Amino acid sequence: MIRIGEFSQLSRVPVKTLRFYDEIGLLKPAIVDKFTSYRYYTLDQLPRLHRILALKELGLSLDQIATLLNEDLSVEQIRGMLRLKQAELQQHIHEEQERLARVEARIRRIEMEGQMPTQEAVIKQTPSFRVLAYRELLPDTKAIPAFFEHVMGAVMMSSVPFSAPMLALYHHDAFRTVEMDTEIAIPVPDDYHREVRIDEQRVMTIRTIPAHDTVASMLHHGSYANIDDTYIALSRWIVERGYNIIGPAAEVYLRSMGDTQNPDELLTEIQFVVEKVPPHRLTNL
Repeated sequence: MIRIGEFSQLSRVPVKTLRFYDEIGLLKPAIVDKFTSYRYYTLDQLPRLHRILALKELGLSLDQIATLLNEDLSVEQIRGMLRLKQAELQQHIHEEQERLARVEARIRRIEMEGQMPTQEAVIKQTPSFRVLAYRELLPDTKAIPAFFEHVMGAVMMSSVPFSAPMLALYHHDAFRTVEMDTEIAIPVPDDYHREVRIDEQRVMTIRTIPAHDTVASMLHHGSYANIDDTYIALSRWIVERGYNIIGPAAEVYLRSMGDTQNPDELLTEIQFVVEKVPPHRLTNL
């Protein structure tokens, strides 16, 4: 028999909590001395206490825990419940980290108000080229990583020959975080003609991206977490020089996560197809 203080040390549960569990019938002592009222426990009671603590971590009430314990949950059932909770917490952490990154980006933009962007932009021509592509309407920005991973997994399994770095095109007219018209395009040699099946419903097909005479381009160095800063800098550069955006945004992954695991080493070219605003329109603005 183990006295309540020793059982508390052994289980890392406060004595006050053990007494409360006794009062509500969740974990009764093995024996209560009728003369001293001392509570005594056994090692055989540890598994029940561990289950109580595990279910409590899932956010269940003590009444709910009592009901579940009466159903004699197996180790496998409890492990499965904890795995689900673990995945939920990891997703929550990921979302909060993304929110923190967005807050930091907002702070940077406020601090840089009135300053000239440090990135250099250029106007250039782009040739036409063949791509193996797949386009889908994604529900929100959270769906982008899984979409890329799924499509690129099929590409790698099919040993598609890249003739240039892959790119993504966003075909909506303005910035969006929902219903994102997204296309992944893999530049391929002119003699490549094979389609690639992503799954039973989705297939990548061959198409030609046309040549453009006027493309505004800017390089983004580093993590995708702050790529919006480069988009803003490029968009401002376009407007200040009297251009209009007339085509989809393109991200060319010159150095991607497939090339390096260090986010600081990533290199992405952002492109917009643009046209010069006619002088009479500028004077009317």
